[in-house]
Amino acid sequence: MKKLQCLMLTMLFFFMTGFSFFKKPPVPLEGIYDLKLKTLTVFDLSSKDIMLNSVIAELTESKPEGLRVNVDLKQMTEPTFGCFKLGNVNQKIWFLMGRDAQGFWSEVYLDQNGDGQIDPKEQIKSLQKYQSKERKLKRDSTYTLIPIPIWVKIKGIDREIYKRLYYFFNADIFTNQKESITVVSVFNGSFLEGEMKVALGKETKLVKFRIFDVDGNGCYNDFGEDLLYLDTNYDGLFKKNESQKLTEFFDFGSAKTRKQYRLLLPPQPTKLAIVDALTEFDRSLLEASSDPVEDGTADETE
Repeated sequence: MKKLQCLMLTMLFFFMTGFSFFKKPPVPLEGIYDLKLKTLTVFDLSSKDIMLNSVIAELTESKPEGLRVNVDLKQMTEPTFGCFKLGNVNQKIWFLMGRDAQGFWSEVYLDQNGDGQIDPKEQIKSLQKYQSKERKLKRDSTYTLIPIPIWVKIKGIDREIYKRLYYFFNADIFTNQKESITVVSVFNGSFLEGEMKVALGKETKLVKFRIFDVDGNGCYNDFGEDLLYLDTNYDGLFKKNESQKLTEFFDFGSAKTRKQYRLLLPPQPTKLAIVDALTEFDRSLLEASSDPVEDGTADETE
């Protein structure tokens, strides 16, 4: 009787889950697919299905050599400098911050245009405050609900590319009875979106997909780190269980017909290509162009 009950419970489980335990994951199919660069909102982040890692800043109380500061440091409380290393050339993005009367890091200036100087017009004005306490650890946070545009330099296939990507900013002060520690971070809210053909078992379908820059460096081809989301149930949402790590090489087909494919994706792409692993392909054809240079923005020729 117990064996029969166990069998019935097992069958009920597989019926309720749609036999998902046996379903094969979707496999991208050969082709060249267009990509669009889009930006997350704070409402997207609240779903907790988007898994992004932060880039942690290096902090210093001294003004870095070579950085021009057009803000009056004497009018700031505890002025502190920091930088994020972005792109695939470890570009340093500098910022300056000071505390307010409540002790929050609420006065923040960030070199958004990459010209090597801190200007008053680059103050982050959308900072929110949040305070929490867990056991003996107090946390005072300032953060952005609206992402900040940052001019990121990327080493491409045969040239340097400058893109305006949108980052969320966060400054935390962790305090206990003995000490206080500040941690400042950003994460990349810009992602890639497109449509591609995938194999779902014996079916071939055209589905929407997204690629997220999980490590936040501004590059979208960090295989094994960045994530590919496939909307295989056509609900317009991208859930955690629809994600997989970005893979450069993968197999497709049965044991007799198996072929190996390669996913081609430059750091800043405008297209994605999936080709036979042995096919020669000029990846520069997939590469995005630099964004237009605006007044006060770092020169692309530097």
